[in-house]
Amino acid sequence: MADFKPKQIELPVYYGEEVALDHDALSQHTGLAFSEIIKLHTSECYRVFAIGFAPGFAFLGNIPTQIAMPRKKNPRTTVPKGSVAIADRQTAVYPNESPGGWQIIGRTPINLLDITTASLSKFSMGDQVKFKAINKQAFLAMGGIL
Repeated sequence: MADFKPKQIELPVYYGEEVALDHDALSQHTGLAFSEIIKLHTSECYRVFAIGFAPGFAFLGNIPTQIAMPRKKNPRTTVPKGSVAIADRQTAVYPNESPGGWQIIGRTPINLLDITTASLSKFSMGDQVKFKAINKQAFLAMGGIL
């Protein structure tokens, strides 16, 4: 068996109000301006703890305690593909449209499902993921959908 070497992955994220569905709730809960939440979210490199819930859904952590927020009491029936979210001390990206109860803070234009791999995910356990804030124009140019 080959030695596992974790990948370093940079993931572009648009944190605009059109896609950050829970920006007001996050600011209210944390007492921080949304710009500070973005700064904190993008300041860390997150480890892939597990992949599950849905194919390609990677549980990443740990986020800074200042932006931790519980799951929603009433999950959404539909979370858009590529949504970046927070729940407790973890962050994740929804690889496909699905129901979900995490707090949505942004969206990536990158397709996270990879049918050429056994895991169906661009992520493997142990990988390091860094979020990079991008503007709306870059998001749309990379194929992002509002």
